[in-house]
Amino acid sequence: PNKKIVQIGNGHGSYHSGALNEEGEYFTWGHNRVGQLGISDLDVRRYIKRENYTVNYDSDDSAEVKEEDILNNSELLTRIIKPILVKFDQSIVKFSLGWGHSVVLTKNKKLYICGRNNELQCGVIKKNCKTKESLKEDYINRIFLDSFTLIQKFEKVDDFSVSFNINIVKADGKLFMTGEEEPWVEINING
Repeated sequence: PNKKIVQIGNGHGSYHSGALNEEGEYFTWGHNRVGQLGISDLDVRRYIKRENYTVNYDSDDSAEVKEEDILNNSELLTRIIKPILVKFDQSIVKFSLGWGHSVVLTKNKKLYICGRNNELQCGVIKKNCKTKESLKEDYINRIFLDSFTLIQKFEKVDDFSVSFNINIVKADGKLFMTGEEEPWVEINING
């Protein structure tokens, strides 16, 4: 049976999307150049299907049927998205997607983050991240987490917000921000 979708989201210009159902299952799809899907690889998850033949839409590999032949004949073209279920030890209650990174909050108030971390938007010290040597000159996309990582700084997270390269977290009655090269700085709104 179909489960009701309770939340949807798109990354800020990074071509990845997500959906959360009523059972707390989190699904994701789209580009994955910097691990923003959190599925332990960097493969793109967008497909075109023609009859019983599937062509990876973003692949550089040649296929029996040329992509332009499919795209030029609307009768042959059926786009299907194949979302990936990302498994967690607890159900997810909220997610948000930034520019190349993703953040989820579990039912037991644990925060997990994955994806681009060039400005510490994942709040993880860069030496603990993966790098792509092939992107040595591409600072923006070179430093990343390719799977969801538990942020252990917080015992319990009450809420969070995600923007382009910044995350704000409410935990223990305090606000914290990560991004712009600063990991988990406390925000004092009381002056």
